[in-house]
Amino acid sequence: MITIIMSIGFSVDYSAHITYGYVISAESTPEKRVKTALGALGWPVTQGAMSTILAVVVLADVPAYMIVTFFKTVFLSIALGLLHGLVFLPVMLSLFVGGSCILLSPEDKVGA
Repeated sequence: MITIIMSIGFSVDYSAHITYGYVISAESTPEKRVKTALGALGWPVTQGAMSTILAVVVLADVPAYMIVTFFKTVFLSIALGLLHGLVFLPVMLSLFVGGSCILLSPEDKVGA
């Protein structure tokens, strides 16, 4: 059960960072917003995924079925979450979220 909860957190993390970068971008078109988000957050998200994989890769050689299953689950959730965050999500954002790109002046933004 803990493995599933951790995997959900890992898979959502990468997509959430890219989406946040897209939302706060000041660019006018969805394509430029995606480029800005990936330019600012693509490498840090990849570094985070790689460091997490390096942290759990030591579990791959443990001769216990439960530990190896944990490693496989976490590894696959990180790899698929990274794939979705860096490939599928930017494409979906640029294709389907085009109408919501409205630039606000600094005084119109909430909390400004």
